[in-house]
Amino acid sequence: MRDTGCEGVVVRKQLVDTSQLSGECRLLLRIDNTALLAEKAVISLITPFLSGEVKALCIPDAICDVIVGNVEGARSPEDPDMSVMVGAATTGAQEKRKAVTKPLRVPDIERHAGVGREQLIKLQQENPRILALADAGRTSRRGWKSHFL
Repeated sequence: MRDTGCEGVVVRKQLVDTSQLSGECRLLLRIDNTALLAEKAVISLITPFLSGEVKALCIPDAICDVIVGNVEGARSPEDPDMSVMVGAATTGAQEKRKAVTKPLRVPDIERHAGVGREQLIKLQQENPRILALADAGRTSRRGWKSHFL
């Protein structure tokens, strides 16, 4: 996740190997103004916002696996590098979305059977069935009249 209100990189501690931990700790101030002592680690990242070896603070209850803040080399939230994304698994729904849709075959006829707009309006106004339906739509069961603008 890219967080422009963060000044570093935060990673879920369970994802960091003990060999990556530096042994140093740093005070981390959270959004709710609580402080937490977090251990520093040097990790290798490949994300749309930041790739390479970075120093990160490890916390056990991070809201997501990696949070990339405003650090040197971080891309803008509006400009992620999506070429680095790797999908671990494909769900059935994703496969269905990828399926090639079969085009609908429509008979090759002229639209509106060759009747222009003005002529179609005139034919509708002269048709007794259409007029009866239109009149039924204007009057309710209680006798109220509807007007369409």
